[in-house]
Amino acid sequence: MGTGCSRGDWGGQRPLSMRILGVGAPFPWEWEGKGRVAMGTGCSRGDGGVKVPFHVDFWGGGGRVGGAVWSRRGSGGVQSAPTPAPPASLRGRGLPWDSPGSDPASSPEFDRSEPPQRGGGDNDRAAPAPLSPPRVIINPRGGRVSVPGLGTRARYRGVPPPPPPRGRDAAETAKVRISGGGRGLRGLQPGWDGGDTGPAGGLDPGPRREGAARGRGAGRGREGGQCPWGAGRGVSAPGGGGRRGSQCPGPGRDRQRCSDGAAEPGQVSGGLGGLPAVVGGLLGGSDIGGLPGPPGMFSAGMGFNSRPERGFSGCLGDPGWGECFWGSPYGVPIFPGVIRGVSGFTGGHPVVTPVLLGSWHSWSRGCSAVPHSPSSADPPVPVLPRMWLLGLPWALALLVTMASSGPSADPPDPASIFADLSPEELRAVRTFLMGRPELGLSPSQGGPLAKNSLFLVELLPPKKRSALRFLEHVGARPRREARAIIFFGAQAEPNITELAVGPLPRPSSYRVLGFKGGRAVPFSARPMTRLEYELLYEALVAAMAPLEPLLREVTGFGFQNCSERCLTFSDIAPRGLGPGERRTWLVIQRFVEGYFLHPAGLEVLLDHQDPDPRRWAVRQLWYNGRYFASVRELAESHARGTLPLARLPEPPARHLFSSYEPRGRFASGTPTEVHGAKVCEPQGRRYRLRGNRLEYGGWSLAFRLRSSAGLQLFDVRFGGERVAYELSVQEAIAFYGGHSPAAMQTKYMDAGWAMGASSYELARGVDCPETATFLDAHHLLDADGPVRFRHALCVFELPTGVPLRRHFDSDFQGGFHFYAGLEGRALVLRTTSTVYNYDYIWDFLLYPNGVLEAKVHATGYIHATFYTPEGRRYGSRVHSHLLGNIHTHLVHYKVDLDVAGSGNSFETMDIRFENISNPWSAGARVVQPWLHREPRRREREAVLPLGRPAPRYLLFSNPRRRNRWGHRRTFRLQLSSHAGPVLPRGWREERGVTWARYHLAVTRRHENEPSSSSIYTQNDPWDPPVTFENFIRDNETIEDQDLVAWVTVGFLHVPHAEDIPNTATPGNAVGFFLRPFNFFNEDPSVASRAPVIVRPLDPPSCSRLEIRRWTPPSPGACVHPEPFTYNGTYRLV
Repeated sequence: MGTGCSRGDWGGQRPLSMRILGVGAPFPWEWEGKGRVAMGTGCSRGDGGVKVPFHVDFWGGGGRVGGAVWSRRGSGGVQSAPTPAPPASLRGRGLPWDSPGSDPASSPEFDRSEPPQRGGGDNDRAAPAPLSPPRVIINPRGGRVSVPGLGTRARYRGVPPPPPPRGRDAAETAKVRISGGGRGLRGLQPGWDGGDTGPAGGLDPGPRREGAARGRGAGRGREGGQCPWGAGRGVSAPGGGGRRGSQCPGPGRDRQRCSDGAAEPGQVSGGLGGLPAVVGGLLGGSDIGGLPGPPGMFSAGMGFNSRPERGFSGCLGDPGWGECFWGSPYGVPIFPGVIRGVSGFTGGHPVVTPVLLGSWHSWSRGCSAVPHSPSSADPPVPVLPRMWLLGLPWALALLVTMASSGPSADPPDPASIFADLSPEELRAVRTFLMGRPELGLSPSQGGPLAKNSLFLVELLPPKKRSALRFLEHVGARPRREARAIIFFGAQAEPNITELAVGPLPRPSSYRVLGFKGGRAVPFSARPMTRLEYELLYEALVAAMAPLEPLLREVTGFGFQNCSERCLTFSDIAPRGLGPGERRTWLVIQRFVEGYFLHPAGLEVLLDHQDPDPRRWAVRQLWYNGRYFASVRELAESHARGTLPLARLPEPPARHLFSSYEPRGRFASGTPTEVHGAKVCEPQGRRYRLRGNRLEYGGWSLAFRLRSSAGLQLFDVRFGGERVAYELSVQEAIAFYGGHSPAAMQTKYMDAGWAMGASSYELARGVDCPETATFLDAHHLLDADGPVRFRHALCVFELPTGVPLRRHFDSDFQGGFHFYAGLEGRALVLRTTSTVYNYDYIWDFLLYPNGVLEAKVHATGYIHATFYTPEGRRYGSRVHSHLLGNIHTHLVHYKVDLDVAGSGNSFETMDIRFENISNPWSAGARVVQPWLHREPRRREREAVLPLGRPAPRYLLFSNPRRRNRWGHRRTFRLQLSSHAGPVLPRGWREERGVTWARYHLAVTRRHENEPSSSSIYTQNDPWDPPVTFENFIRDNETIEDQDLVAWVTVGFLHVPHAEDIPNTATPGNAVGFFLRPFNFFNEDPSVASRAPVIVRPLDPPSCSRLEIRRWTPPSPGACVHPEPFTYNGTYRLV
């Protein structure tokens, strides 16, 4: 095993490598086995594992035939127990359990030597004496298979061995475990990654019994699984072969299609030249692929799983004795394999049969299992001639040629490499990390602040090069990993560390992730947690006790014994004036509906930098325009009667101004109590959604909703050509001004509030049309397990209400030559982020003419403070005691363009005017525009500062690819924004948002520059771990390079009375378009079948018309929507 092997209470037996040496025609083979294992709880490294024999026991008349290994002790682990002897009832012909002369150590094929010791890890201590291994009965030599106990020696012609595999998987060329035979099994193997073993159970002769193989640090087997990874479902029956069950590698409970889980019982798969269901039909009496065979020899299926990183894999046999095996990685062919055991072979003769395998890429990604239900009516199994050993390979080869005709399970979509982590993966990462003793993690909820805790787990996207090679079918599937953020608070020097954890879905190792320049993240920069908020509220309530009389008098609400008339608070960030500080201004508010609009006039500065809440203290207060140094000073001023009070009116029981309840009437008197226009899909959806793959018209893309920053698109294609590798939201900020200390301190950076995990339920018919497809999201953020956010995303087709194209061709005589139009439609992928008071609606829109639009609408409650006359210069008075504070919204996007390939160049284009002589009128002059193109060759030339006019055409092209008309194939970036600077360049907090200096910055892509911001910037903007300005400081060349466009959009918001109760979306939307610009030869929407063309048959009277359309003339009635429902909860799953 490599570094970071999984934890298991009982190491178990697990072969780790198997070499198959002979390849030839028809099926000559020879093999030897060697394994290396390091087991036990807390095994952090497996460098010291012992090479052990891989050997197989045959028990002639039945019993256990299985590979076994023995291991050394891991840290805190125990040595694996020897393979138990089969019961006497299962001992038949062949070698008895204690037969002499069968020790594998005596065979020259098996190397028992200790591997070289490499430093590090608990496994470097001396190995204990090895256990006595079970008997070896297969010892093929010289191209010959020898099966003692069977009495048969099958001799095949030898050939040279296959070429060695490449890369880190060379040691895992092929792994085979062979077992089975007779009337059942004795016990079950534990999980692949060394979990504790399940009950022995298995099957004794007689009634069927189920036994489990469970691996805690691995995939979990259930109900009699037999694969080393713990997969499998179903058990063997006495005498007559197996029942049914899937035998894919992977966790039996996941049941994802093959590489990540077991198939459903009885499922048959194939495709890609794969093997759908093999052995059972021909040899077991079932009809598989139309080939019946002699009954009773096998009741099995065989399936194969393409795992490029591990090589070809598959499963054999029925659930009671079917096993998993692997071929070579990276396409190195391994032809032979082994089918083990004959269930119910009355002569007591097990069979070991070579099987033709191929390179991993030539087999199905599915797995198969043949359903077969045993019963007492099953006929006895005849003794088959021993020559079946020689004929069996040819039968298998025949089945291989027929495999493509069988039904198949859908392979995983390539987009799944970008999919968010599933709840099972999130739990697996958390379980793995919580089990690492060196991390010392405690649960997130409860306990002290000074602890080590897991804060966030989300997908760590693969590196672009690996992803592209996989997407273009020239490379292996990238290793799937998670990004985990850990707060190390229980240390002498607390810090925040990010880890890459993998491989998923069964993590076994981790490594530290760093920021560019090796920056460390101080503990004071951590985002707020639920625990810290709870402690903050408790500290505030205790500190406000002397002010309870004042608060009751001016607001009618309080903190003590308040029942339904309570006060609450909103916290302001950043939390201080420099690095290392954690002092937060808290705005006290009445807790009513829309409490953001109900400030009480009191603001409190609470110092909570110390990890011990007992040392927290109030440092300053502000009430109704005056500052106070302490709670006592304010309380005494009130007691003396010298404090000017601002008494708030009693909030009404109904029609609260901050509520959404209707009030008033429209002057026109038009009906408002009836439903308005609705979106419908009378003939079904015109888009396809498969997992995280979305397809519409010519568009195809992968998407995810990352917890930290929100919506992210990958592998964006039109017409099969990649347009962009990544489009993603990076950051959203709102910087305020005001008279109160809270207002002047407010500089929100919403990635620091995990705006991706603030995507709450979308309401059908309001947030998205009734026809939309709704998708859930799962986040593991500041929680002790994954939390399900119901209906966090939606997808729908939207009529734009304006034609995509249209023309009326007049004859200027009262008639027309023709009319043509194409309806306007777009597909919308939407989510929202509710970051406390503000709501962002995030959209990506796909148009049929190859245009992509990114758009964000701002809505929700304004961030308001208590009104004072001095505050009028910072905003508008919007209610009796309420000031709407001025602020600027900026949103930052990452656009990794791949225009006709990854080698792109950037240029700007605008018009200039020329004054020239008129060539057709002597003495006259003509002033006209001409195109001025300006190539931007270096990063510093490719920044467009905010506050200055930007060129109107921003063009990204491939200098080596041209369309039919000789133009570079190009996409245009078009901004929809009226953003301005938020702070002077170089001011303290501006260092955390240096990306906000530019409308656009174009950089060369680097893996160590994945994001322009981070979740730590909010609480440490003065010295952030990510400084965007460093991305362009080296001023690299950007001609014919892999480029990233960093786009800033935004607007200035001066709140006004119409922002009550909420800011409305019209006029508060910004974004950008990606538009093809000579990328195609014509508008690609000509492929749409939705245009309408009208031509008169009798011009100029136009009384008879030819109307042409390519869709049904009537769309039919709209489908009635389902009744409105809403849940709104988000809970652990």
